[in-house]
Amino acid sequence: RYSMHIVMRSSVARGVWSFVRPNNRNMIAHVLAKHASTTGVEIIATGNAGNHLHLRVRFPSLNAYKHFIRAVTGEVALKIKKIANSAVILNRGFWDSRPFSCIVSTLGYATRLTDYIKINQLEGRGFNRAFACLVVKRWRDGTFPEFDGGVLIVSSQS
Repeated sequence: RYSMHIVMRSSVARGVWSFVRPNNRNMIAHVLAKHASTTGVEIIATGNAGNHLHLRVRFPSLNAYKHFIRAVTGEVALKIKKIANSAVILNRGFWDSRPFSCIVSTLGYATRLTDYIKINQLEGRGFNRAFACLVVKRWRDGTFPEFDGGVLIVSSQS
């Protein structure tokens, strides 16, 4: 009934391993969609900030959660290393720690999480944090409705 907030962070995801590089961004979206469909997970929102991913998802069961997290973290790490041709050898794992997860149980938390994911989407597209916060605030107030999935739709109105 509740959704979950999941954060997967990797401090080595920089340069060619960055999640916001076009090849990596597309690969991550494909991996998330593939494993969501096989496990019955509903992905509500995703935020890609370069070195960490924010997900808001709804799981049908605990087993679906375990399968989804294991499959996604493993496949993303393997494919990122393969794309980069493994030029850097890691003495530790790809991910900093286990994924952070928290149940989104209140409307206030859901609203803040939606805003935070949108800010991360904009930061992942190259906008600075102050501008991203301003855009999301104006979007929330209804004075900036041209915002969809981290993409700004700028219209020139005279």
